[in-house]
Parts: sequence; structure tokens; C-alpha cells
Amino acid sequence: MQAKAKSLRWLGEGKKLTIPFFQRNYVWKEENWEELLYSFDNIDVVMPFIGSIIVKGITQALGPEEKMIIDGQQRLTTLTVLAKAIYDSLSKETRKDSGITTDIKSYLFYKNNTSDPFNKSLVRISHSRIDAKYYNHIIRAGLFDDCPEIEDYNALESSESRIYDCYKYFRNVLKDRTEEQLHKLHDALFEEENKVFVLIVLEHGDVNEQC
Repeated sequence: MQAKAKSLRWLGEGKKLTIPFFQRNYVWKEENWEELLYSFDNIDVVMPFIGSIIVKGITQALGPEEKMIIDGQQRLTTLTVLAKAIYDSLSKETRKDSGITTDIKSYLFYKNNTSDPFNKSLVRISHSRIDAKYYNHIIRAGLFDDCPEIEDYNALESSESRIYDCYKYFRNVLKDRTEEQLHKLHDALFEEENKVFVLIVLEHGDVNEQC
């Protein structure tokens, strides 16, 4: 087992992150979203700490490097939805030159081959069960030709998953923020010096991976 303090730029270090079938669906609620956002909004006062993220490598003869998320899927899902909500809150003109666009493409997606164009990219976090449909929609929207930008986010409804509710919460909270404030929040999430969690990598033979 290896453990190391990491920033969220870690998302760009590997390729596919898989949430296994035995994990529960996305269940976070408004109080969880509010607390997480508050912690990153106040990063100048105290550095956020979101706990530990536990992953385990999956050996494959072929295919992309893949890690299984053993613990931390609720936090990673929320943080990536927040990151996409920040991007979607920017004006279309700003997105063209913003480093946020580069980061979104690097951290929320991966490519099987370095030379592949972005339009062949895949969503980095692979959800299981019903959440996958709604998570992929949010993360891909406006970045791929087959998934148009979400114009009326408050119209998103699902009785099956809370992913849409999470996205709507962040979009409504962020809608009155200036673009400078949006960039500051994005930087709080992804600056390298912001070591906001401990990454625990389980090795083959480690136990309790379903706890």
C-alpha cells in the first residue's frame, strides 16, 4: 500500500477511473455540496482536506491504464461536476482562451493514444449503474458534437440519480459570480500546491478493498 498527499491534478496522471459495481449510487445532498464548495471558497483561510481517496490498479493485457475507485467516488464525482459547472458558467468567448478549458479536457477526460484528437476522448470516471448516463451527459455536454451544451440546466430532471441535482445546485450558486471569481475557484481546486487529499494506492494482495 502506498499513501501520498495529492492535489486534484492527480486526475490527469492516469487514464480510466472505474467505480465498481459494489459501490453505492451517488447519494450526496445539498448540505454536502454546500460544505465542499464553502471549503474551496475559503481556501485563503484554511486549506481544504477532503480525506483519503483509495484506488487499486487493474492489470489489463490490452486497453488503457485503469484504476478502480475503492473509496472516494462521492467526493470525486462532486468535484468533477463542480469543475464542469465552473467551465459551463464562463461565457463562450472566455472559454476559447481560458486555461480552464485546457484543464477540463485534461482532468475530466482521457485519450487511449496521445495522438488522438480530443473528440475521441473518453470520460475519465466510469460510473456504474444508472449514474453513468447522467454523469456522462453533464461532463460531455458542450464539448462533443453529439452532446449539445445544456442551455436550461434547471430543466434537468431525474428520479433515478442525484447527479443532475448536484450540477443544478452548482450552476445556480455560480451564476452570479464574476469570471474572475470563477477562475479563482477553479484554481483553488486544481493548483498543484493545494494538497487536498491523501491518495492511497492498494497493491495486489491488499485486503478490505470493498470497505
